[in-house]
Amino acid sequence: MQVWRNASKFDAERATPIAWLLMMARSRAFDALRREQSRTRLQDAIPDNFDAVDVTNPDPCTQTLEAEEGSVLQEALQLLNEQQRQMIALAFYRDMTHNEIANYINQPLGTVKTTLRRSQAILRAAMTKPDLVKRDCYEQA
Repeated sequence: MQVWRNASKFDAERATPIAWLLMMARSRAFDALRREQSRTRLQDAIPDNFDAVDVTNPDPCTQTLEAEEGSVLQEALQLLNEQQRQMIALAFYRDMTHNEIANYINQPLGTVKTTLRRSQAILRAAMTKPDLVKRDCYEQA
């Protein structure tokens, strides 16, 4: 449209028709870029990992399931005696090895291993009891 409107301004002594057309196209391209830059100047850039799953903030369904599992775990831990709970806590929450636990509580290594194995069996049985139904939130929707 600009070529049609500005045809009377074309000067054959200054440029060829194709050079004149290309110069107008180039000017319109620069104008479009400037308009786009002024529109997006104050906008935040979209990060490269925009569609990545947010692992730092779990979704509400995951939070609910974790809370339920946490309360079931708390109930299951009540099935253990004090020594068993202490060993489980040292092994899983303090990340201590069997040797470190044996030295820490001043018990033989074999006793620690046996106690931990039995404690884990008790917890496993309590956590997988039939009345505990774990559902996937996305299947319910």
